[in-house]
Amino acid sequence: MVVGDLDKEMDMDMKHPQLESITRRMMDENFGQVQNEFVAFIASSPEERVKTLLNKRRSLIYHQRFT
Repeated sequence: MVVGDLDKEMDMDMKHPQLESITRRMMDENFGQVQNEFVAFIASSPEERVKTLLNKRRSLIYHQRFT
């Protein structure tokens, strides 16, 4: 989810057109990467999903106990 103010964004884009093109390019790359990860997730087996979580987001599975 993206939270923002469309009017402020449009005003900023008009004031700084170079920033708008850079921001748009970065967002396109980010969305492409997320889409690729989602496709890989859908195509993988449950076991592969757990392995991926262990490699990429271990903190989601294991947490430390505070004693």
